[in-house]
Amino acid sequence: MRVMRSLSRVGVGLLITLVTACQAPLTPSFTVTFDAASATLKQGDAKDVTVKLERLNEFTDPVTVTLAGLPTGVSASPATLAMNGTDSRATVRLQASATAAATSSKVTVEGVSGAVTKSAALDLSILSFNLTIDAAKLSLTQGDASDVTVTLERLNGFADAVTLTLKGLPTDVTASPATVTIPASAASATLRLTASGTAAIASSNVTLEGISGTVQKSAAFQLNTEKPDPSKPDVFVKRLEWGQSVLKSDLRLVAGKAAVLRAFVNATQAGMTGVIVRATATVNGATVGTLDLTAPATIPITDTATSLASTYWGVLPKEWIKSGLEVKLQVDAGRNISESNEGNNTQVLKPAVGLNTKLYLTMVPLLADGKPAMTLTAAAVAELRTG
Repeated sequence: MRVMRSLSRVGVGLLITLVTACQAPLTPSFTVTFDAASATLKQGDAKDVTVKLERLNEFTDPVTVTLAGLPTGVSASPATLAMNGTDSRATVRLQASATAAATSSKVTVEGVSGAVTKSAALDLSILSFNLTIDAAKLSLTQGDASDVTVTLERLNGFADAVTLTLKGLPTDVTASPATVTIPASAASATLRLTASGTAAIASSNVTLEGISGTVQKSAAFQLNTEKPDPSKPDVFVKRLEWGQSVLKSDLRLVAGKAAVLRAFVNATQAGMTGVIVRATATVNGATVGTLDLTAPATIPITDTATSLASTYWGVLPKEWIKSGLEVKLQVDAGRNISESNEGNNTQVLKPAVGLNTKLYLTMVPLLADGKPAMTLTAAAVAELRTG
């Protein structure tokens, strides 16, 4: 028995020695990562990102870190990081130029130490916006006014407010308001241009400037200020009606129910055609839709209330009919005709919108020859009360 035990101890020792000899030594190495999987950066702005270096198995060699895949107009500072034997974190500043491409990119961090290369990715989005104006060319007669609608296109999730101003207006032409802010929840705004009776007759290049923090954008249009020309025709809205159960100019609309908008549009010359009347609806400043009204065969000189076919009309969907509804009605939205008065082409409607009107029923006994003409059961009365 003693001999067997000795042999067993020898066998275990040999086995441990063999297992130890077969185990490969652990190789020192490292990994590189960003502290976040994604980041956003506005044009003209800068942001710090953290690069993390994890050292494995007592790795102590220096690592050279660089970034690749940056979008056009974005730079990294420093361009190269030298992380020494004890470094585990480093900061890189990303700087976007004012014209950096508004795009989404995968930025790669690469760490190199000798023959070992490691990498990781960061989803980087450059935020910005674009501005557009509803007309590249606008004519304004002395003494008149006209609206300019600005549309804001938000890029890559840009969600901040944008402040708008007009620059380059000719003498005695003013914008109202002088400065307007498109809130984070909206995508459009309207500026009214008014020319005094003595406004300079000129063709001006007007610039619309939009600013939001470090992001600045602009859009241009040509503004022609002219003397009134009485020989030109004029198209205008004489009056408006809303319709649900009835047609009235001051009708209170029921929320969630489609409504007819009827515009009595007249012209100073007979036989005019091809004039677009467009309704743009917003609810609490946010655009919900646009509708071109059905046009008559020709625009009448005087209106006829009994003829729907002689007016412009359209049906606003029930989804638009909410509290806070505002409808901008634009005559000659396509700018197809030159008029003697361009200042009467726009109207802004703010109808009252509310809930259904409750009608209360009062039961009154009906007598014939002093006797009840009919008797209602309790069940019938209850049904009338509940509707």
